[in-house]
Amino acid sequence: MYISGAHGMKQNLWPLLVLLYFGTPAAIPAEPIKPAAWQAQWIFRPDSKDDYNCWMLARRQWDIHGAVQSAQLAITADTRYQVFINGEFVGDGPVRAFPEHYRYDVLDIARFLQPGVNVIGVRVHHWGRDTAESIAVRPGLLAQLDWIDAAGQHVLVTDRAWQVCDDPAHNPRSPVVSAHVGFEEQYDARQACVDWLQPNGTVTGWLAAAEIAPALAGPWKDLQPSGIPQLEKESIRPAAVLSVQRVRAPRIVSTVNLGRCQGIARKADNRNFYRFVLVTELVSEKEQDAFIGRPSSAFEFGTYRLNGQTVDVERDLLQQERATVHLQQGANPLIVVLDDLSETEEFQFVLDAEASVTLRNPCGTGPWSVAGPFQAKDQTWRKMRAASTLAALQPFRQKFRDLEPRELIPTDVHGLTCFRNVLGPGTVINPQGLVFDNAEVTTIPAGTDDLELMIDLGQEYNAHLGFELDAPAGVVLDANIFERFHGGTPQWSWRNRSSFRYVTRAGGQSYMTMRHFGGRYLALTVRARPADVKIRRVTGNFTHYPVADRGAFVSSDALLNNVWKTCRQTMLCCMEDTFVDCPLYEQSFWLGDARNEALVCYMMFGDARLVQRCGLLGAQSLEHDDLVHMRIPTRWGRIIPAWSFLWARMCWENYWYTGDRGTLVRAYYPAVRQMLNNCLTKYLDPRTGLFSISAWQFFDWIGLDNNQHCVTHNNTFLVDTLQLGARMAEVAQDAPTATRYRTAADQLTANINRYLWDETRGAYVDSIHNDGSRSTSVSRQINTLALLHGVVPPERQQRVLAIALGQATNNVVQFGSPFATLYLLELLGETGRIEPMLATIRDLWGGMLDGQTTTFWESFANGNLGGGRYPTRSYCHAWSAGPAYILSRYVLGVRLDEPGGQRVTVTPQLDSLERVEGVTPLPTGTLKIQWQRQDRDHAVLTLCVDGDFKARLQPPPNWHIEGAAAVELQPQTSQSFRLTRQP
Repeated sequence: MYISGAHGMKQNLWPLLVLLYFGTPAAIPAEPIKPAAWQAQWIFRPDSKDDYNCWMLARRQWDIHGAVQSAQLAITADTRYQVFINGEFVGDGPVRAFPEHYRYDVLDIARFLQPGVNVIGVRVHHWGRDTAESIAVRPGLLAQLDWIDAAGQHVLVTDRAWQVCDDPAHNPRSPVVSAHVGFEEQYDARQACVDWLQPNGTVTGWLAAAEIAPALAGPWKDLQPSGIPQLEKESIRPAAVLSVQRVRAPRIVSTVNLGRCQGIARKADNRNFYRFVLVTELVSEKEQDAFIGRPSSAFEFGTYRLNGQTVDVERDLLQQERATVHLQQGANPLIVVLDDLSETEEFQFVLDAEASVTLRNPCGTGPWSVAGPFQAKDQTWRKMRAASTLAALQPFRQKFRDLEPRELIPTDVHGLTCFRNVLGPGTVINPQGLVFDNAEVTTIPAGTDDLELMIDLGQEYNAHLGFELDAPAGVVLDANIFERFHGGTPQWSWRNRSSFRYVTRAGGQSYMTMRHFGGRYLALTVRARPADVKIRRVTGNFTHYPVADRGAFVSSDALLNNVWKTCRQTMLCCMEDTFVDCPLYEQSFWLGDARNEALVCYMMFGDARLVQRCGLLGAQSLEHDDLVHMRIPTRWGRIIPAWSFLWARMCWENYWYTGDRGTLVRAYYPAVRQMLNNCLTKYLDPRTGLFSISAWQFFDWIGLDNNQHCVTHNNTFLVDTLQLGARMAEVAQDAPTATRYRTAADQLTANINRYLWDETRGAYVDSIHNDGSRSTSVSRQINTLALLHGVVPPERQQRVLAIALGQATNNVVQFGSPFATLYLLELLGETGRIEPMLATIRDLWGGMLDGQTTTFWESFANGNLGGGRYPTRSYCHAWSAGPAYILSRYVLGVRLDEPGGQRVTVTPQLDSLERVEGVTPLPTGTLKIQWQRQDRDHAVLTLCVDGDFKARLQPPPNWHIEGAAAVELQPQTSQSFRLTRQP
């Protein structure tokens, strides 16, 4: 958008000099190992036959002579590790990375070491399958410990001298969490190696490790330190026990790993689809009604044909599917047709009835017989999928086979808990003892019934969860974590197993999950209690990227203060080794989300290191595709063009806030140039000159007409990215490229106005359809972006503004998510519409603060994620934290005037709020702003420059400083001013 005065437009409105800053990040505690100094070998078990959901323990014992002066440990693994020294937890990792650019952690471990015998223990979990945050290679552990003691300098490395074994306590046949994450954690303490972490511990039956390759010669390339500190583990405990209920699990929860059936479990890709037919017999003890269902963790219900009839399926409010069926006494043949499955490798079947029902394979042994996978055009498949009886499938009997043990999932905690039957109140002695941090215990009496404790953690967290207890052997604790109740019923996670199991050994014990979970509520079900169980505490470690609260915003508006506070908790839950979308579901690094989250990170915490890591990861994805991937690192559905372009903006903004020209020239600019050259040479439609690509054309969770190759928002984003590319080229002293990109941006702008403008509607339409026709859909989102990206000529701006600002509502698509609405808030701020900006925050974000919410949501209730069934899917999503940036940028009114923030301008919006106290983090300090309006026309403002930078106070046009038009404060100064409203 272009502006001159209040209504004419002459400057690009996208905030190239927006208020975002970075501070001094937490330091890495030790120097990283230089490549030439690596002496370690990649190791793993020598007898590893199946690396799918594979757990390994590794240990090494050695002696230290005298006091330790310094010690550092460099460590990494594929896929996850936990490291302990002398029984104490030291750290976990590694950070997510492409195999071609793998990363290791560097830990200062001097305080864990002792004179005499020491032992290092590492638990490794190799997923053996692609997810949304990892690409499967092979199992491996690499570690090198360098230390100095009284005897001199020493090194201990992973090699064949290490002892290794399977982790016998973790179940390698647990179900997957989702397509995005690893596996449901199931731990049997009766099988655990008790003292393997202690010096001189028992290691009978352990094997010498197998050496895979030298550190720099394995399949993991370009080994570099992570570049960020270890995540913080902040201790939490419950706020309340809401209820104690007797519950009963459904009769049958049967889960089949279809990925193992089809042999593609390792390489996940949501662009592939699979087809199966499964058969069984439901053997009923008596004639009775029953229900069959699909837990909300499964993706597809499929078609069920029972006793020759197709089963009618209903979907309940929380996306669980269920159907009531009638069973005859004896065998009831069931055919399940699974068509076009994606993103999941498992089939889940739940059945409950009054009397006993079992599964029996009519073709062999075990519960099921399976045929597949099939291709869509396979004629055999087309005939089989139409069969309604076992007799009709008889000609295809040779296609069926029994399931192998590895394909059957013995226990599915999520299915057991989210379809549980509530029988009535339960009895627990001192349930609120779980809340207290003292010696009290909660006693669960012996019994054969299942007791569910509904625990409120007080607010949303992203936490490792566990407990301390005293129990007999064999007690089962099943946990299911969720975010919200809906109508008094848990809204269990959707298409995601947010669950784990712990089976007790005899005596006192403690446990903490290796995986971290997002949520507020914990349904803890205690089963099989031969004697009393005493729970000393339920506990958690809130895990997040370590930050300091350098930014602040407190005002006379209590709602806005609460919005800021809630944005902070939302961000912390979504800051790991990268920004992640949400803690409960995917825990994925999405590039477009990250741009918005980076803005908030600067404002609240003043940290730039995490943003830089995100930018560099995006650049590495260009080794695999023409545009930066939508999320990283994964093979899963790679491109959202808008996310690719937003990555470029995040890189530019990171340069502007840090002044780090070296990273821009060395890494950001070459990658942006590569991507832009691909766009200009490969993806411009020869007929229209518009950007056109087959990809996921996402921008907002609502009904945009964007399922086409040529969509308007991609083209406006490309204009913006070309302009940014030109600015980067100038910084890199590449003048010819800067000129070429500006020329391309001008031409693309002309093409947008020629082909995507609807004169009748006075707006830009959403897309051009693949058949060449122009969309008739008009949306606020697309017209907001057109203004921000400067593609709207002056004569059209007022009409487009009416659409963007919601003044023309007839057949106009509204905003559906906080993510997209941030761009509206930016537009309002850049055009000086502060009151409508604050009103939008109060209305939309205030509407999410409904009593249960302690974080902000993925979509508004009018978006299409809830599908009309519930308000949204995820109640914690960092892309919704944007108001924290908006309040700091446009109410406090701070703007960086040059890269690195050596000079800033402050334009406080005195009309908006009577009282404000704010702190803005800067690269070299903090800027503190405070004002109090004495009446409508007079205010007192104090500005404190706490750092090595200069700040220019420039009041809004309708206010002036008594005795001056503007004032510049020098470094390390503070001054108060009286301001008066202009007549």
